[in-house]
Amino acid sequence: MSSLLKLKHIKQRFLTNSTSLTEQDLELWVHLYALAKQQQQFAHALYPSLAQLNSPLLTQAEQIKLQDTLLRRTKGTLLKQLDQISDPHTQRYLLSLLAD
Repeated sequence: MSSLLKLKHIKQRFLTNSTSLTEQDLELWVHLYALAKQQQQFAHALYPSLAQLNSPLLTQAEQIKLQDTLLRRTKGTLLKQLDQISDPHTQRYLLSLLAD
């Protein structure tokens, strides 16, 4: 799915018509979600090998899986909360924190 289609899907599914989020803000969200999904797939692929080796990376893989789960559970809630922030500076600051 192209980034533009993802943006349209996010707008339709999660945001109100009166959203103050810009296309750039939504693009940041798309990238954040895509990166989390890639990390989750990587963690799932490595998990069995890491478990056999009793590697410290196992803890990191578990954390990535947990972060992905939290992101999936809160994606709608998070966007709704960001949408309700009236100060654009604060809104952009929070989105920049998500992108890091």
